[in-house]
Formats: sequence, C-alpha cells, structure tokens
Amino acid sequence: SIHSPDYTILYENKVLRELTGKREGTTCHRFHGCLSRGRDGCPVAKTFADGRVHTIETEAVTDRGSVPVEVTTSPIRGAGGEVTSVVSIIRDISERKRAEEERRRLAAAVEYAADAIMVTDTEWVIQYVNPAFEKVTGYAKEEVLGRNPYILAPDGENLRVYLWIEDKIRSGSPWKGRLKNRRKDGIFLEQDTVISPIRDFGGKVVNHVVASRDITREVQLEKQAQTAQRMEAVGTLAGGIAHDFNNALTGIIGFADLLRMRLGKEPQLQGDVDEILKCAERPSTLTRQLLAFPRRQVIASLAGGVATDALGNPSAASTSTDNTVTLD
Repeated sequence: SIHSPDYTILYENKVLRELTGKREGTTCHRFHGCLSRGRDGCPVAKTFADGRVHTIETEAVTDRGSVPVEVTTSPIRGAGGEVTSVVSIIRDISERKRAEEERRRLAAAVEYAADAIMVTDTEWVIQYVNPAFEKVTGYAKEEVLGRNPYILAPDGENLRVYLWIEDKIRSGSPWKGRLKNRRKDGIFLEQDTVISPIRDFGGKVVNHVVASRDITREVQLEKQAQTAQRMEAVGTLAGGIAHDFNNALTGIIGFADLLRMRLGKEPQLQGDVDEILKCAERPSTLTRQLLAFPRRQVIASLAGGVATDALGNPSAASTSTDNTVTLD
C-alpha cells in the first residue's frame, strides 16, 4: 500500500485487498493495530519522520479477525528529497507464528521432561542437555557442553559400546537399547536409551537426540524379584525332598524303638538298636533344617545351644544361650 503524510491509504494491491478488504481512502491505523493507532511505534509515521526503512510485527484488522503481519515501510521522495509518501509491504506471518509457537512448546516439553535429554552434533559433541540430565547424571550443563558422551562410560567395555553406537548412527539409523552409565559421583546408572537423528529439509542428518530414562531402581527390584523366585523354587524343592526323607526316617526310628522295647534284657542287641537310632538322628536334624529353609527359620542346635541357619551354619542368634527356634 501507499500512504500520504496524513496516513491515508492512496493505493493497495490485490493481495492486500484480499487480506484486509478494501481500505483505500481510509487511514492505515484502522488495520495496523494499536501500535499504529497511537502513532507510537508506527512504521509509517517513523518513515515520514526520518526517511528510513522500518519493520515491525503487529496485527492487521481484517474481515476474518486479527491477523499477525510484518509491516515494512520505505520512503518515496520528491524532487527536493523530502518524503512525499510511504510504501508499506505487509506480509501475513500467521504460519510463521504458528511454527514459532510449536517450537516454543517443543522446547518447553524437552526442558521440563522427566527423561534425561541430550542433543549432539554429527560429530557426537554435546550441544544441549535438559535439567533432567543434570539431575540424573550429576553433571552441570557447563561441564558437558562441547564434550563427548563418552564421559558417561564407566569402563572400557561400555566405551566400546558407545563407539559402536556412534558408528551405527552416523548412517542415519536410530538406536534403542540399555546402557550402563556412571554419574559424576561414581554411582552406576542403568538407562533405557533411544538415539534418533534430526534431519534438515534436505534429509541430511544435522543432529542427534539422545533420550535416556533412569531405570536403576527398577532393575534392582527386578533382580530382587528374580532372586526371591529362585529361592522360592529351591525352597519348594528342598521341602518336597525333606518331606519324603522325613517319612522314611519316621518309619526307621519308629520300628527301631519298637525293636528296642521287644529285646528286653539283651544289652548287646539294645546297643545295636541304639546305634541305629543315633545314626537316624543326624538325618532327622538335616530334614528339619530342609523343612525350615523355605520359611528362613533359624534352628537352635539341641546339642550345643548354638543357633544355625537353614543350611546348618552358625547364625547371629548363636549369642543366645537358650535352645529356641526363631522365625524370621
């Protein structure tokens, strides 16, 4: 559009007319928004005042509501060099504003994400880390920017894994897996990690995004659960064997007792039966220990008053002098 010194629109082209409707003969501040209406910051007024080119972002009032626009004004000078009118170039920047808003939302999502996020260039040099990365690894942003992710590798083996990953992603392929890293304070981390390429409009890889979730606690709980399951299986097996063994011993001890009573006053034969009973006592003790194993009992030795665990080893309960059975 072309404006006179009193801000009247002398001319508008078809594109502007389609954007704002017919405005020729009216003052420009009717569709340039509040900045122009108050004259303060109006690019048309500034160009009339100093004869320079000015650009602002404002809103144009159209038949379909306010539209974000970029207004650039340039002077038209007369024969004496004075500014006689001003040309305004008005661009609809709705798409650009939407794209900027999307980028702001994405940046906020990355900044406040619970997962540790790191952005590297194509040479695997760290360019950005979010606050979650600092919290999880213990490294401040200033300590890792410009460095390589290898600083998180706890040993040579893991370093080889990083080198292998770097070689793979250089081809533009994403990578997903579990890494064992180390915090700044030396504590080890288990992290589920996804590394994805960022491409420009031409399809060329320009960055990599590394998103890692700390699963250290989950891995520890998983190992504890697996250990408990194995112990339960062993306990079940031991209990089954012990029950069968105990049934056999019960018969042996029972019949030996009956035989001892029937022998009457035959010391030599009674001594042989006593040896049978004595030999059966040790397996009987082992059977009780096996039966106690699934329940993690502590068995007090009836012979010496020394507490033993389910495997017959001395326990902390051995400091007690009474012959008791303690349940865990």
